[in-house]
Amino acid sequence: MRVAAYNYYADNNTYPPDGSPGVAPAALVPYLPQNFAFTNGNYTLDYDVWPSPSNPKQLVVAVTVTSGDQQLVNMIARNSPSGGTGINVGNGYTYIFAGL
Repeated sequence: MRVAAYNYYADNNTYPPDGSPGVAPAALVPYLPQNFAFTNGNYTLDYDVWPSPSNPKQLVVAVTVTSGDQQLVNMIARNSPSGGTGINVGNGYTYIFAGL
């Protein structure tokens, strides 16, 4: 999703708008691999965009994975790619990849 969001940004000079948990934002769909799923039996993804607390004109962009499988969440947290910041809270992990 990070690459899809970056490609959308390159084409539109902004990030796609926020989405609902488990649902790919419509603007992001053309940039995602075919049949990419935001939900399955093991996890739900949520693409988030919100104003930066340090600069309201700047956007913070993140993806959150939630799962009833705490080991899966912990594994995702350990293996998150470089170039971002992660927050591991309860049964979710949020990977912030733009805006900080």
